[in-house]
Amino acid sequence: MSGRTSASFPAAAYSWITPEPGPLLVVGTASVPVAKRIARSQVTVVDAATPALQKLAIRWPSARRVAADITRLPFRPQIFSAALVAQDLSGLSSEAFPAYARALKPGGQLLIQCTARDDTVPWVRRLAAILQQVNPEAMTDSANLAAVDAVAASSHFLDCAHRSFRMWVPITKDQLLKQVDQA
Repeated sequence: MSGRTSASFPAAAYSWITPEPGPLLVVGTASVPVAKRIARSQVTVVDAATPALQKLAIRWPSARRVAADITRLPFRPQIFSAALVAQDLSGLSSEAFPAYARALKPGGQLLIQCTARDDTVPWVRRLAAILQQVNPEAMTDSANLAAVDAVAASSHFLDCAHRSFRMWVPITKDQLLKQVDQA
């Protein structure tokens, strides 16, 4: 199912992921909405897509914008207190881990925020099973979960912490049917 929702993340989730004050590296423009909620100081957004960064200049003029490949971050070593990857977890490729580790100060944090469907809700579990009979990849979070697991397995980030927060997403029958058609 699509990540398009009208819900927002719980305040407790933002509080938990908020880093200590210091320079924040924001990976990808998809991470910007979360960064705006948690940033306490200087922010640098890195993205390979120059047009996305140009649009960001209007939406968040105080953020420093850098067009770069995430596997070759053009920063001096150990200058960021935290790096944030939110929603679009393509920024969690194992090829990028050495670049993040190099850019982070000692004790710096790699912050990851993603949404995963809650299969403990019976009707959601049944709907996923029905859709997966037609398309085995429908309603799976396997790519996101694999990306997060890769961080925990990495030798670059040894002290990993994880928290889950419930987020209810209101949806009408018509909206649900539209998403099912797209799955």
